[in-house]
Amino acid sequence: MPVPLSVVAACLGLAFASGLNCYAVVILIALSQRYGDVALPGQLELIARPLALWTALALYIVEFGVDQRRRLGTVWDAMHAFVRPCVGAGLAFTALGSMPLIPRLAGAVIGGGLAFAAHGTKASIRFAARARGQARVTVLLSFTEDLAAALLTFLALLHPVPALVMVAAGGVTTALILPRVLVAFVRATSRTLDSVISRSKARQ
Repeated sequence: MPVPLSVVAACLGLAFASGLNCYAVVILIALSQRYGDVALPGQLELIARPLALWTALALYIVEFGVDQRRRLGTVWDAMHAFVRPCVGAGLAFTALGSMPLIPRLAGAVIGGGLAFAAHGTKASIRFAARARGQARVTVLLSFTEDLAAALLTFLALLHPVPALVMVAAGGVTTALILPRVLVAFVRATSRTLDSVISRSKARQ
């Protein structure tokens, strides 16, 4: 059974966007259904329920505040290494609601992988910024990520081709940036551990 381009775009676009900010994606899906009269593919209309909307809105506000805190932000990102891929997989699975089970499961696996890749790049860049004490950069990153997630969600629901182009560009960018950012992450972690060990020895 061929999958419509609009469904593919929703599956991949929403999954990738959820790796950036899964709560913003859920909010925009719900608002587009309730107030924008957008025909959502698959079973995405389930997300337009008030409970999902208000829960996502509350968590979005919490996330924006936590992101600006050095230690809390790092813990939050570590927790969401599980949360965001799960949301991405769930959105992909739901977007393919009209398809048989096997294609839906395959879409969920791909969607979860895309969300994990996007989250990994985002979290690593944030950790590097926090390690250097760059508070303004962290705030700028928050706005940039939210804007990218919102734009990709909008395109995924209404403009399939630009959405797929944006996902492809995001995938290439992730493949290029993530290895370098991970190296910086490891080095920063090593320096932090060395500092902690040195302080412990000095106290002894």
